Amino acid sequence: MGVILPASYFHNYIRNRDGAIMPMAALMIPVMLGMIGLGVDASGWMMNQRNLQNAADAAAIAAAWEIAYNYEDNYEEAGLREAENNGYDSSLEGSSLTLERETDEDGYERITANVQMRAKMWFAPIVFDSDVTLATTAATAIVDPNGDFCILSLDETAAAAISAVGTANIDANGCGLAVNSNSNTALDFTGSVVVDVGDVSIVGEDDVGPNVTFNYTSKNVYANPIPDPYDDLGIPDCSGCTTYNNEKVTTTQTIQPGVYEGGLTISGNNTVTFEPGVYIIKDGDFKVTGGGALIGDGVTFILTGSSGASVGNLNISGGREVNFSAPDAGYTFGGENLGGILIYQDRAATGSGSNSFLGTAAINLDGVIYTPSRHLDFGGTNDTSSEVCTKLIAETIKFHGTPGIGNDCSGNPDVREFGVPNIRLVL
Repeated sequence: MGVILPASYFHNYIRNRDGAIMPMAALMIPVMLGMIGLGVDASGWMMNQRNLQNAADAAAIAAAWEIAYNYEDNYEEAGLREAENNGYDSSLEGSSLTLERETDEDGYERITANVQMRAKMWFAPIVFDSDVTLATTAATAIVDPNGDFCILSLDETAAAAISAVGTANIDANGCGLAVNSNSNTALDFTGSVVVDVGDVSIVGEDDVGPNVTFNYTSKNVYANPIPDPYDDLGIPDCSGCTTYNNEKVTTTQTIQPGVYEGGLTISGNNTVTFEPGVYIIKDGDFKVTGGGALIGDGVTFILTGSSGASVGNLNISGGREVNFSAPDAGYTFGGENLGGILIYQDRAATGSGSNSFLGTAAINLDGVIYTPSRHLDFGGTNDTSSEVCTKLIAETIKFHGTPGIGNDCSGNPDVREFGVPNIRLVL
């Protein structure tokens, strides 16, 4: 026979609160654990996002350095490597890294890194069906280089890549001097040399004699090399130009732009005026001796040849007064921008030839002298005005006499600044 409970029992059971929290706790525990798990994931998510931003920053900076130093074939590889060194995992499904190059509104090259990677989550996959993907962006700009340089030797190993001997007196106040050679005598000044320059940057070391007076704003040895600012400059197309063969000038006259096959020789005591334009001296030297004057406003002299060995050299000596200025900004000829280019020797030049710009009278050069594959002797008793823009870029450079070098390039924005690359993180 069963037990019949009184109605009051059920009434009291329903009203009894002992243990009532247990069912609610049982229901809330999964919710609380889920919230804790999501909180842990959210913290990890934020940390992953921060790490991914560091990876994007590193990729953009590394790529920009490669481009700034003219190692453009390596910038994507360098960007990926530095991103992975900073936490980016390219092996995860859905991961991607792209590097974009563009010119910003200020004219600087901008490199943007876009990075995407799956977040590492522990609890979120229980709630969400799909993976959580993180994405971020970073950007750098290659801005104006540090230092105000106007003298650059490009050779990477030569001893005495920039040198001066005897009684040379180099007046280049405020003009930076850079040597890309890693030799322990990359910069060699001996004798009673007096040098007055701005910043000095040497990949190797300097060898300065005890009687040398060496004034500079700052000096940095074991520095990074300075990129060649004109490494992309090509020989312009001069099809249709007037051709002159083995031209020799011995009297006062005005000569015209064109192609000078076999070279251009000027001698005697005379005044030679060059009409504005481009003078391509092919398979021969540009040689000047004697006295008088050379005058050329808005001129570019290009030494080139049918082969690297046939490229001629520049040899100007004697007692001439020389007044040369390069074309103004925006001057384009034969597909090349020659604004600010005064003398350009084909970088394909081979052999042991060398160039010389020496004299015993006033020499005023307003423009860039660029001989990237051969030596340049520069000096004599000249007085290049401090108010002009003179840039000397050569394989190696030796100074003689009392050269003065101007560094006021504000009037020609096409003259390219060069110095230690400067990278700025802009995003």
